[in-house]
Amino acid sequence: GAGVAAPDPDRTDVVGAGQLRLLLEELLGVHGALTAQMMREAVDGTAAMPTWIDELDGNTLELAGAIGLVYGPAGADGFEQLWSFHTQFFLDYADALRTGDDEKLADAIDALADYRSDFASFLAAATGGLAPEDAVAALLAEHITQMTDQLDAYRDGDLATSIRVEAEGHDYLRG
Repeated sequence: GAGVAAPDPDRTDVVGAGQLRLLLEELLGVHGALTAQMMREAVDGTAAMPTWIDELDGNTLELAGAIGLVYGPAGADGFEQLWSFHTQFFLDYADALRTGDDEKLADAIDALADYRSDFASFLAAATGGLAPEDAVAALLAEHITQMTDQLDAYRDGDLATSIRVEAEGHDYLRG
């Protein structure tokens, strides 16, 4: 413990590990639900899209705040930027499905794959290798597959499968 700094009595943003885990589980579950709904609204081309995007942006800020509790403002900013990219890529995927643009769909799939690699590298670096890049990439691949599969089923009119896959994704994100 010789290298550990004394606690700062003026710091108010400190939470216990268990409390932080619960917060992250809750926020990740909300992320999954909001993302699925945003993607469905995009496929349907509804006027409610800005509301869902705003909700998802708020969730991203809350997640970044939780990350900032551990990794400080710089870590929170890096997380927020990368996390925002992936929600945009999910929106791009949904929009490509709505318009039937195969080139945009391929671009969205490629962007999600690049995100998976970039975010896995970010987490591996942030954790000093405690979250190995290949393990994080595999976890993200599952999340991406769940989000795109639920939307593909929704677009195909298979609401039961869409809801089932979304629920599985919710459980997956909550760990």
